[in-house]
Amino acid sequence: MGLSPTEVAVLEVLREGPVGSEVAWSKFGDLVNDLGNRETIRLEVLDDVLTDEPHRNARARWRELRRDPSASTAGP
Repeated sequence: MGLSPTEVAVLEVLREGPVGSEVAWSKFGDLVNDLGNRETIRLEVLDDVLTDEPHRNARARWRELRRDPSASTAGP
């Protein structure tokens, strides 16, 4: 199952961390949840992809975001 362009963008922002985000990092979790709620991105697909993601900081940021979306402050 391939990723949509928006899902790829989320993955890229997770890899880059706060420096790669065009919105305040503290709002990133809310944005991702909103995209998921509107079915613009598939959170379960990103869960699967990020399980095997080689970039460990991206994996950690995703875990933190999924644990507490309002606290998406995981740094680089």
